[in-house]
This record gives sequence, structure tokens and C-alpha cells, in this order.
Amino acid sequence: MEFLRLSQERRKRRLRIEELILLALRCLMVACIVLAFARPVLRALGIPLLSANARVYAVLVLDASRSMGHQTNDGKTSFQHAQEAAETLLTKVLRPGDAVSLVILSDKPEDSVSAPSFDLPLLRQKIRTLRPTSRGTDYYEAARSVNRLLHDSRTPAKEVYWITDDQTGAWETSKRDSAKSVWQ
Repeated sequence: MEFLRLSQERRKRRLRIEELILLALRCLMVACIVLAFARPVLRALGIPLLSANARVYAVLVLDASRSMGHQTNDGKTSFQHAQEAAETLLTKVLRPGDAVSLVILSDKPEDSVSAPSFDLPLLRQKIRTLRPTSRGTDYYEAARSVNRLLHDSRTPAKEVYWITDDQTGAWETSKRDSAKSVWQ
């Protein structure tokens, strides 16, 4: 009986150590996932990360469709709010040395800045001068344009910022089966 009890105690200790290692691995996995999703927010707050100095290629998709010209309760148009959001991205989230392309979203998206630009102040000026168009919105075509830009970039860290009022009609072309591969 003495040998069985000793064997059982050793087995208990070994199981406890294995469970602690497994718990630590699970906690590390959750922390990595949280940090991966929080990276743009942490960059905006100026919190240094391991990849804080890594160059980022960002594609900024700015909706300039007809619906963005409607006024909101505060007297500004949706497009003015979108311009402010883009300004915040270019000043507080993206850093000097990050490359940015700009896609103007409408039913025929326009790669306003298709080659990656490192001149963030010039992009801010370009966004300030934009005005909403009288066109509709087609998310599928814009997603195709974004995919092309991302595919052409060799930068490993890529981010897409999609600023829109999210009109229902813009999703119509994305419901086709051929659109699934573009969104994936």
C-alpha cells in the first residue's frame, strides 16, 4: 500500500505541473489574440509594442457616395465626419514611414493614391479637398481594388481602414458567389 500511495502522489504532482503549463499556454494564447486585435488602438495611444517600429501598408477606403452628403444631427455631413476620421488615422494611428493608398468609394471606385505614399501630410490635404459625388456605392468593386493594392504590396504588415455610412444597397453586388473569394 505504501508504494501505491507514493506512486499516486508522484502522479498527482506531475499532473498538477502539466495542468499549470497548459493553463499558462492558454492564457498566453488569449493575450496574443487580444494584442493582435488591439494593435491599431494601441498604436494610436502611443503604447510601444514589439512591432511598433514595423512599417505598415494601409489602404484607406473613403466613401464619397451620394449618401455621404446628408447632414447629421450636429449639422455636419457624414462625409465631413469621414474626413475627420481619416484625418485622425493619418495623424494619430499611422506613423511617419508608413505607406498609405487611398481608394475613393463609389459605384466605380477610384484609386486616388494607388502607389503607396509615405507623404501623410499630402494625403491629409488631398482628403480635405475631396467632396461627395452624386454616385452610388459598390463595396464589391472597392474590395477588388483593395485586394489588388494589397497584393501588389510587399510590406508584411497590412491594414485596411474602411470609412463609410454603410448603405444597404452597397452590398448588392457582394451577394454574388464570385464575390466570396474577394472578401476572403
